[in-house]
Order: sequence, then structure tokens, then C-alpha cells
Amino acid sequence: MVKAVFLDRDGTVNREVSYLSRTKDLQLLPDVAAALRRLQEEGFLLIVISNQSGVARGYFSHRRMKKVNRRLRRMLARENVRLSGMYACPWHEEGRSGPFRRVHSWCKPSPGMLLEAAARFSISLENSWMIGDRESDIRAGAAAGCRTILVRSGYGREAALQCGGWGIRPDYVVEDLAAAGRCILEAEGMHG
Repeated sequence: MVKAVFLDRDGTVNREVSYLSRTKDLQLLPDVAAALRRLQEEGFLLIVISNQSGVARGYFSHRRMKKVNRRLRRMLARENVRLSGMYACPWHEEGRSGPFRRVHSWCKPSPGMLLEAAARFSISLENSWMIGDRESDIRAGAAAGCRTILVRSGYGREAALQCGGWGIRPDYVVEDLAAAGRCILEAEGMHG
């Protein structure tokens, strides 16, 4: 049984920068690499699941989005963290005209990216986790059948105040990704 930790990108793994499009603005949040390395050591696949509507909105190119994602992979690899997958949704119904302006099953809160990754890697979704800083992350994870963790980093502090009105609650609300990692290990009966 393969299990995964699905990770929102901006505000969860790296510092929130509105419509991040430049590699020089990409910064890992504190203790992220150590937390991810520990989850990886316990056998979790690490998979980034990220809405990137800035492409559809014309704020940056699809090529630039891929460049930022490659940089994130390299930054984590230098910390001995291997991402098994990285899914990004450049489509959005409110985008400018063009190929990225449309409703797409990958756009969170839809679970499309998680389902795609689960099929590709034979992941047991009920034994997996989704971590993010927005309502759409929690909804996508829950819709896929994962347990969910809302982090207060990025947009999460505001989201944590509002989550009582969502009609769906995250399984856990914690300070940041490091705390989310500890929460997963404890819930799974893994220590250290």
C-alpha cells in the first residue's frame, strides 16, 4: 500500500508571494526540508499539488511556472528531499482568452490532481494526507478521500479563522508544515 503526503506549494512549502513567477522569489519556509525528509524516511511519497491560475490570468507564462517548479525540486533535492510528483493546474475559468481559460478537473477544490497522482503511483488515498493553507486544499483532499491538515502559514491564519463556516473541517489545524509533519507521524504511530 503506497501512501502519500500531498502538499500545496505556495504558503505551505515555500513563502507566499502573490502569483510567484520569479525563481529569485522562491524561498522555502523554515523547517520544511527537515519535515519532508522525515516523512519521506517513513515511506510517504511527497507530491506537490498546486493551482497556478496566474498562467490563465496572463500574469506569467506556462514556461515560467515550470521554471519555478524545477527550481523548487532542485532546492529540495539539495536538502535530500525527493518529490515523487509535482502537479500544477494552469487552467482557470476566469482566465484571459486562450487555451488556459476553462474549467478543469485539476483546479482545486476539485480533486483531479490528487486522483491523477493516485492512479499513476498506485496511492491509497484513504491512507494519505493533504496539507495546505486554503479552503480549496482542504476540499480537494477531502474529496479525494485523504485526511487533511490546514497550516496557518501563507493564507492559513485567515483560513483557520473561517474554516468553521466552510461546511467541511480539516482533520487538523497546525502552525506550519513542520507541525503538520509531526502531526502525521503521531497519527500514524511513528515517533521521532
